[in-house]
Amino acid sequence: MTTRKLPNIIITGTPGVGKTTHCEALAERTGLRHLSVNQVVKDKECHEGWSDEFHSFIVDEDKLLDAIEDDVKAGGCIIDWHACDLFPKSWIDLVVVLRVDSSTHYDRLITRNLPRVQASKKTSTLRSWRFSSKKPMRLSTRRLLLS
Repeated sequence: MTTRKLPNIIITGTPGVGKTTHCEALAERTGLRHLSVNQVVKDKECHEGWSDEFHSFIVDEDKLLDAIEDDVKAGGCIIDWHACDLFPKSWIDLVVVLRVDSSTHYDRLITRNLPRVQASKKTSTLRSWRFSSKKPMRLSTRRLLLS
């Protein structure tokens, strides 16, 4: 096994907590690469299609892992995504989970031009991820790309 010279960090949390903002700032300050999983899913078509219910792509986990494997194994990545349990433990050196209070979270989701009902649905779903699961951030065996 090759030892990485630079660490891999996951910045995770529910959509709207500030993952991308933090990843971009850290990448700029540290020289590490910001790896946006959302962008990889879109650019490399690592999905099974669009979910009308969630207004997002259904992520194909195998394709995604194949698409990022070389970059992550090289090290120096700040991985930006709403889940962390997908990635092999050997790939990751540090996991940072971001949280934000519910009212701020709701306001952030609204500014993303989501219909009010959809934002309420996502907030409710996200809250259940955070508090009612032994494996936080896992909605089901099928992951959704929540933009």
